[in-house]
Amino acid sequence: MSLRNFLLGRPQKYPFDPAKADRWASTYFPGPQRHIASALAGILVEQTGVPWNEMLASTTFGELNVWDDFDVVDFVDAIERRFAISIPEHDRERISKISDLVEYLHASVHKPLA
Repeated sequence: MSLRNFLLGRPQKYPFDPAKADRWASTYFPGPQRHIASALAGILVEQTGVPWNEMLASTTFGELNVWDDFDVVDFVDAIERRFAISIPEHDRERISKISDLVEYLHASVHKPLA
């Protein structure tokens, strides 16, 4: 649930369902990216209430039509906490689709140690 919805007393529309998240991820992403796609989809549904059938790998975040400034901040914060990374602003600007974010997270999480 987004902070804004919590403060306004709005119920969470779609609680996280790990089985649905896994099915969604296996439909759109190859094996190595599935666990990241599943976690990301779960966060999207929890944070925004977007229905599963409105999310494709090629869906842009603008097409989800559920964002306001608070939702974006909550979503980025949830992603950064879940994956223990920080997404710099210049990288955020290049991420427009769900698949872009999955690929970015996969590359960031599986980055070889120097």
